[in-house]
Amino acid sequence: MIENIKHYIDEILSTMHTWYPTDKYPEIWYRGVNSDKYKLLPGAYWRNNYDEFSAVSTFRALTPTLLNHSPSDDWDWYFLMQHYGLPTRLLDWTESPLQALHFALTTFKKGYTPCVWILDPVMLNICTQKTNSIFVPQGFKKIDSNIDQWLPNYCSLNSKINSDLGPELISNELPIAIYPSRSNVNPRLFAQRGVFTVHGTKSIPIERLNLKDKDKLIRLKKLSIKESCVDELMEVLFALGFNKSSTYPEAGSVSEDILRMYNVS
Repeated sequence: MIENIKHYIDEILSTMHTWYPTDKYPEIWYRGVNSDKYKLLPGAYWRNNYDEFSAVSTFRALTPTLLNHSPSDDWDWYFLMQHYGLPTRLLDWTESPLQALHFALTTFKKGYTPCVWILDPVMLNICTQKTNSIFVPQGFKKIDSNIDQWLPNYCSLNSKINSDLGPELISNELPIAIYPSRSNVNPRLFAQRGVFTVHGTKSIPIERLNLKDKDKLIRLKKLSIKESCVDELMEVLFALGFNKSSTYPEAGSVSEDILRMYNVS
């Protein structure tokens, strides 16, 4: 179990060097959660009797007049739903291991063991789609044009593979790693260095995927954090500049940080 910040960073570096011994700057993603019992399964799948497509349609019908800017495409709408708390097939990840640790600790509850998941997104896509690219909505690569197969209108639970599926992809059954769309201007996403995995038609947690491509396996690791060390780690993160306003760059977050600075309860 992780007991201090040095231990945490050492584990991150050790994982990076094990997975990519000759690459100094590999693409590694992190997800911090407040319990190491939670599965890597998105909200649209672990909630009972949830109709994602109907939720998307209702959200798009009711929110346009309430938004500061209009989403430019279906993916922008989908990311926006996730942002405002509606269950989707997206899982939030970050490119920052310290940001992930901050997420895990700020939602900490006594009796639970927070953890940070470490994922190799390139290897995930190699094993599920046989491509070493990370998909980008509105991206320039030919393979990016097939990413729409993971949108709700194509990807409801247990739906059949769409007949327009391109030859570059195996199917839209399995999760893939994606960057936010290039038109996404959400300041939270930028501040958090946010990235995503999106599940397909199968509701299988990522940690239960037993897939490989030739000699390549999905790379995933979990770092559990000792409960008694949470307060000390939070102090270190705050000293390193990880606070509410750095994570959520909004006026309300600044107010919360000021209250903490002046010990106002």
